[in-house]
This record gives sequence, C-alpha cells and structure tokens, in this order.
Amino acid sequence: MVRLLIKAQDAIHPDPEMDKACYKTGDIVAVQPSGWQWGNAERLPLFLRVDVTDMSMYEAESLADELTDENGDLKARRKFFCTQNIKPENQDRFNQAVANDAVYTTIKDDLIMYALQERE
Repeated sequence: MVRLLIKAQDAIHPDPEMDKACYKTGDIVAVQPSGWQWGNAERLPLFLRVDVTDMSMYEAESLADELTDENGDLKARRKFFCTQNIKPENQDRFNQAVANDAVYTTIKDDLIMYALQERE
C-alpha cells in the first residue's frame, strides 16, 4: 500500500512561466509508504490524503514525474494527475465523512472512484 498526497486546489502564480511549476488540482504532490503520518497542514481544503492498496512504491513514484517538452523544459509540475468522482450512491456518506473530518485521513475506495490521467 502507498499513501498519496494530492493537491485539492490550484496553486497559481501571475507569471505564466512560473505558474507551470505550481501544483494544480489533482497533482500527486508526494508519495509515501504505508504507515506514513501526514502533517496537520496536509489536509483539506488544500490536500487530499489517499491510501492506495494495490500499488507498489515503485509504481507510485513514477506518478510524481514532471511533464517536460522535447528540450527538457518544464510544461507542468506533474505528468500525471488524479481525478475523482464520488459514486452517486455514496454522496450522502461522503458528505457526512467530510463533516466529521473522517475524509481527511483517508478517502475510502467504496466512496470514491479515482482515475489517473496523463497530461499531454
């Protein structure tokens, strides 16, 4: 199992070149092994903390790769980003988990469907 720290909202810089280095919503900010304890600032509204049971550290570390062009110039802070969709039948349970802070520790697979996408 691995633990992912995912950016929950865009970081923005007014300079477009500097903005490329900012984390955007869905970017995997950090990858840690099972049992890692996140800090108090690493929670909503800025971050989601997600436990992934069927991924190795080796697989997960590649999710934190930067996206560069053919010259090696930075195009985006992360090559991959994570999208999430609350399963419709679990919307009420998800809202209750948020209200009770339970979602800050882990987002349960039975509440959320995740999809990794690659930026171009």
